[in-house]
Amino acid sequence: MELNIHVVLTAIISLFLLGCDGQSKVANCLGYSNDDVVFVINADDVGMHKDIDSAVYELYENDKIQSFSLMVPAPNFRSSAQYAIDNKVPIGIHLTLTNEWQELNGWSPVLSEIEVPSLYNDAGLMWRTNKELYDNAEIDEMQKEIEAQITKALELGLNVTHLDFHMVFWLLNDEYIKMILGVSKKYNLPIVTQFYHLSQEEQMEISSNLIDDDIFSANVYWMYYNPGVRRENPEVGYDLYNNMFKYAKPGLHHVAIHPSFLTDEARFSLKDAEFRFDEYEIWTGNRLNEIINRNDIKFTNYEQVKSLMLGDNACVEN
Repeated sequence: MELNIHVVLTAIISLFLLGCDGQSKVANCLGYSNDDVVFVINADDVGMHKDIDSAVYELYENDKIQSFSLMVPAPNFRSSAQYAIDNKVPIGIHLTLTNEWQELNGWSPVLSEIEVPSLYNDAGLMWRTNKELYDNAEIDEMQKEIEAQITKALELGLNVTHLDFHMVFWLLNDEYIKMILGVSKKYNLPIVTQFYHLSQEEQMEISSNLIDDDIFSANVYWMYYNPGVRRENPEVGYDLYNNMFKYAKPGLHHVAIHPSFLTDEARFSLKDAEFRFDEYEIWTGNRLNEIINRNDIKFTNYEQVKSLMLGDNACVEN
C-alpha cells in the first residue's frame, strides 16, 4: 500500500470528527468542553490467559481502567465474559484473526473449518502472522468470522460498547478497511484502531477535515508495546505514560494496556510475560496520579460514544 493511500485510509477509519478549530466534536457531544482532555484506559487481550484476566479484573475493580477488550476465540473467553456480565463491564470486542502464540496458547476461529477453511492453518489454529493471514485468507470468510465473534458476544448478553481493531493486518490490503467499516456500521459500534506511524499532531491535522456521522471513535490511539525496550530500561514504561498524559491534546484518547500477573504459567505461555507484569505494576500503582491530577485528566468509556451511533448525530454536523 502506498503511503498516501495509507494516510487517507488511516484518517477515514479513525474518524476523529474534529471541528475546524481542532477541537473534538466527539468530546463535545459527550458533554466535555473544548479544553477537556478525556481518556479511556482499555485493557487488552482479556480471555487469552487467566493471569491476564485476573490482573485486568483487579485494575477494573480499583477504577484504574474503564473497560477491557475480550478475545472471543481465546481459551478463557467464557469465564472472562461471565465476569464482564456479572460486573456490567463496558467491553470491546478484540477482533481476532491471528494467533501469534500457536501451541503455547492456541486458539481457532469461532466458526468451523467447513465454514471458514481459509482462516485455519495446518495445526487447526488461526494463522500466526498478519502476512500468513493475507496470503491465505479469503476476505468474505474474514468478515464472517468477525461477525460471528461479535454475534457470540452479543448473544451472551455482554455490554459491547466498541470494536477494537488494532491487529494491523489491514495495512496489507485496503479492502480490509472497507470491510471493517461496514461491520462497524452494521452493528452500530464505535471502532478504535492503532496508527503507530502518525504523531498525535499528525492525527489531529489529518482528521480535522474528515467528518463521518455514521461511525465514531477516539481522537487518538495510544499503545506502548515494547517488551525489548523495557527489559533494558525498567523506567521507560512509566516515562512513556507520564509523557502521554503530560502532552495529550484536548479530545478523546484511547489507551490500550497489556497487564498480567507474573506466574510460572504466565512465563511459560506468554513470551512477553515480564512486559505485561510491568504494565500491571505501572497501572496498579499511584505513580501516574500526580500527572493525571495536574493536567485535570477526565476518564470515560464508550457507552456514550456508542449511543451517538445509535441516535441523533446532529451535534457533529456543525
